[in-house]
Amino acid sequence: MNIESAKDSVYMTEPFLSIRDLRKSYDGRTVLSEINLELKKGELLCILGASGSGKSTVLKAVGGFCDIDGGSIVLDGREISTLPPEERNISTVFQSYALFPHMNVLDNVIYGLKFKRDNSGAKISRKSRQKMGTDMLETVGLKGYEKKYVANISGGQQQRVALARSLIVRPGLLLLDEPLGNLDAKLRVDMRREIINLQKKFNVSMIFVTHDQEEAFGMADRVVLLDKGRIIQNSTPEALYEKPENKKVLEFIGKSNIFGEYYVRPEMVEIIGIKQCKSEKKKYISENGHYYKDKKHNITHKKNSADDIIKQEIEESFNSETNKKTVRAALIKEINFLGAFIEIIFDTPDGIIRSVILNNGRHYEAGDEVYISYELLPVNRI
Repeated sequence: MNIESAKDSVYMTEPFLSIRDLRKSYDGRTVLSEINLELKKGELLCILGASGSGKSTVLKAVGGFCDIDGGSIVLDGREISTLPPEERNISTVFQSYALFPHMNVLDNVIYGLKFKRDNSGAKISRKSRQKMGTDMLETVGLKGYEKKYVANISGGQQQRVALARSLIVRPGLLLLDEPLGNLDAKLRVDMRREIINLQKKFNVSMIFVTHDQEEAFGMADRVVLLDKGRIIQNSTPEALYEKPENKKVLEFIGKSNIFGEYYVRPEMVEIIGIKQCKSEKKKYISENGHYYKDKKHNITHKKNSADDIIKQEIEESFNSETNKKTVRAALIKEINFLGAFIEIIFDTPDGIIRSVILNNGRHYEAGDEVYISYELLPVNRI
């Protein structure tokens, strides 16, 4: 490897944003403590946490909207922690969007270009700014809205204007502080896709702050989970959910049935057989299909009764040396319809267990006695 290619290799491995030992207090109260994280070029990082966890303070510190008590913030090889916001090559989209109500959509979008210069060092002309703004509005799907005022467009359209205004100045880093909080549920999903598409199109590094786990899982390349001003896990969305590093992460992310130092996610609790239905008809379910038995009929399968099949499956689950799953008899106490999913609450010898299953046409009711199986996973300690 020659010297030039070696330099390129080192450069490519260096983080685009590096935060080291970031600390911040307000009136003697610690808000951030020893925050350390890195962001790659073109990466979308989500900072997730409950209200008061410090996630917005991280964004303010990076954007230059608050002083820090200690640590360093390095963006693209340059220390920026003491620079004012306008000198950091960072754009921010706030939850309120901060659009100018006295300006039309186009003037809002091109506002930041007044302070930028072209490659020759000259100010960008009004004509050039308008052309750039028109092109950007087309990119975000707002062609034809140039002359409209922000008060006369929808929340989702205002969101697009805010994104266009931030992206048109070609920032090195884009910060988004819960920008979807003011939108309805369906529009939030649409705007998540829009933000991801724009991020890829412009290859801009992004930090997205939210308290919504679904947003974090659906958008981020990597998620940083904050609790009381400290990072308690920094990983991919999949690892955050499937491999929580400690009990605090487990309790915050998703839902879980926790048994001391072990846990199981609700979607991993499976009904493997029905012992007795509340209604007169007794219904059996196994991996081989559905079996029904009532006073008038005795349905069998491969010369085995449904009772025998269920009994065999339960015994195999109990006796198999390689099977790590726990099998329990359970009483269905409550069923909650969630649309595409159904939540079932069981009463078992181990206590209350919650399960979530697909709404696939199988019908259960409170009072049914069933067999359930699940594999307990260890809870890591801090």
